[in-house]
Amino acid sequence: MDLNRAVLPIDKNAIGISPDGSSPHLIGGKCLRCGGYFFPKREICPSCFDKGEIKEVALRGQGKLSTFTVVRRSLGNQKLPYALGYIDTPENIIIFAPLTDCDPERISIGMDMEVVFEEEEAEEGRKWITYKFRPVKG
Repeated sequence: MDLNRAVLPIDKNAIGISPDGSSPHLIGGKCLRCGGYFFPKREICPSCFDKGEIKEVALRGQGKLSTFTVVRRSLGNQKLPYALGYIDTPENIIIFAPLTDCDPERISIGMDMEVVFEEEEAEEGRKWITYKFRPVKG
């Protein structure tokens, strides 16, 4: 994926971008005190509340769909219906994210999911990079 380098992640504590802009990835934190992983990266561990012993880690960007909902009515301008879900990752983190590249009527709990990154634009023309999850093909 070659995203415009001038376009920034919607959250710099959730999405890391390689220096050449070619490979965005999810970033999380690992507490060096208790060993717990969390997303997005924070300064304080949400498990043991330790501050200062947090290491930034690149997450694998894959997991299993643990639950989801299909949105059929919206106040925004998003195309309906769309789905939102919780993804259980190998790092034992649960990530809440929009689901993409799938028919909302065919989504099922336990599906293998992978992260994708997209450039989105607000009505006023501002752009940013976001993350979503889609079913693994194959």
